[in-house]
Amino acid sequence: MADITTKPLREITSEDVREFLERGFAEDDQLEFKQELPSKKGHRDPWMLGELRVGDYARNEILEGIVAFANAHGGTLVIGVEESGEHPKRGIGLMPLPRCTELAARLRLQARDCIEPSLPVLEIEGVPTGDDGSGVVLARVPQSRLAAHRLKPTLQCYVRRADRSEQMTMREIQDLTLQRAQGAARIEARFAERRNLFRTAIETVSRKGNAQLLAIRATALPVGAELFLRRVHNNPSVLPWSQDLRARWGSVEFELYLPFRGSYNRRPILRGTRDETTGGKTTAWREIQSDGLVEYGTIEPIESDGDDWIFPEIFLATVAATLLTAHRFRIAAGGEGTEYALDLEISREHSAPRLARFNSGGIYGFGPLQPNPLIFPRLSFGAREELAPVLTIVLNDLFNAAGRDGGDDPIEVITP
Repeated sequence: MADITTKPLREITSEDVREFLERGFAEDDQLEFKQELPSKKGHRDPWMLGELRVGDYARNEILEGIVAFANAHGGTLVIGVEESGEHPKRGIGLMPLPRCTELAARLRLQARDCIEPSLPVLEIEGVPTGDDGSGVVLARVPQSRLAAHRLKPTLQCYVRRADRSEQMTMREIQDLTLQRAQGAARIEARFAERRNLFRTAIETVSRKGNAQLLAIRATALPVGAELFLRRVHNNPSVLPWSQDLRARWGSVEFELYLPFRGSYNRRPILRGTRDETTGGKTTAWREIQSDGLVEYGTIEPIESDGDDWIFPEIFLATVAATLLTAHRFRIAAGGEGTEYALDLEISREHSAPRLARFNSGGIYGFGPLQPNPLIFPRLSFGAREELAPVLTIVLNDLFNAAGRDGGDDPIEVITP
């Protein structure tokens, strides 16, 4: 049966909504229903009367619920559903909202302008249930790592308690801020652990007689909400991304191809799975853990001084594969909207690598990349649509590290 609280939002159909309502779910700490846009007694919201604006009262009521979910455990808000008279309320039928797709877009803008700090991840989509464009609006927000959030128009923080959204006390705000800070510290400790393991791997390869090594790593870790899959090894839903992509940057079109294209040996590890190279000079791995950590890494010997290029298309492919695998994981774990943090590193033993031009084959380029090792500023990855913007930031960081300006052109991912 369809579950509109976990299915990817853009894939939800009117039939999914009807099936969900037939199951009689009640409001709780992660689910809320609204029959229509809230309004004061004796009035209806301007949107419901055919105007092209959402009233302040409705805006504040809806965003209050979204903030409350973000400050608690995340949740889903369904607007346009007939509610039962019992407590807690149940969704018992459809009460379609006019122009639901346009209304969802309007609410997304209002959330961006009226919630501070801005929510790292928020999905709001309209699901038409009638031929006239009317339907329901679904808003889904995960637990936020930046909590406590507040609503600017009311200057209040809200939290979800059972089936209600309520104002937070100052003590609750202080406690929540401390909890999120402790969570951030745990994330930093996890990334530090991966950096140390990366350094150990480089030293291990170096002891085999490889004096010059070029190494790259991309690690993605869920933040803001916990993810978990009991079975990761050989799970077809979370296989490591291995396809090449095609992209465009300004007038340059290029292929994003992963640095190692040979065979891997897949084996289970404690609470996860790991692919490793089975031979040859290059050491490469792809690791997925049951809590959603994803990492791609490559350590490659440098045969000569002219072989020390970092190819932007290869590094971007490593980043893209890491994020697309993370996206597969969060869908499989029922947390499509969960935000990921991305930690990137490039390292060369003894001297810094140089940045090659696109499609140059390492014949010419820029550089060297500084500092060495180059640990990139932390990045955030929310919705799948953020893949190209994240790659654009990474490319500009690469150019800046090589002493160049990457310009204003965005990367466009052509496939998939």
